Amino acid sequence: TRLKYYDVEAKLGLPYPVDDTGEIFLNRDLLEILKAARARAPEALIDDLTTHGNFLDADMVSRLAELKPIFVVISLNSADLQWRTRVMRGGQDAVGIRACTLLREKGIPFIGSIVPWPSLPLSDVENSIRYLDREQAYLIRICLPSFTRFSHPTPPFDSRQLWERVAELVERIRPELSTPLLVQPSWYLRREIRSHIDGVIRN
Repeated sequence: TRLKYYDVEAKLGLPYPVDDTGEIFLNRDLLEILKAARARAPEALIDDLTTHGNFLDADMVSRLAELKPIFVVISLNSADLQWRTRVMRGGQDAVGIRACTLLREKGIPFIGSIVPWPSLPLSDVENSIRYLDREQAYLIRICLPSFTRFSHPTPPFDSRQLWERVAELVERIRPELSTPLLVQPSWYLRREIRSHIDGVIRN
């Protein structure tokens, strides 16, 4: 349906979906859909293919490489098989970890995403960040875990304490990385906030 209304020259198309599409590689027709998109727009970047990576074996990554330019987001969370299996429970977590290597080898840029759940030791979070850095991710994204009173009437963890610990980790290792390291929400790392009015700093 989106391809039906997509016209590059006329700059027409449907609004970008706001809902989470879930694991896109569960759609058995995904490659055919992507091929149709590439045929419609040969030079356009196919981006924001967000996945846990457990379907990205060597064959799948090779087929994706045929559709370049293409951009992938890997929800890695942990580069350690035991920790990732415990957190993700995807069944093919070794494939998801190796997907980063395969994407790099095929020249497909990717973002590596990590949610530092309270169940993960910070040492594992650091190891996963460094793994993504070695695999030359385009960007490493740390998504701070959270909850609301509607999802958890009783707080499952001390978010302030956890966020502070993750922030300290990020600030310590960021200078040692070659890959940009982003924390979301990014404003949390701003230690000092000063008002700017008409380009002048107001204390």
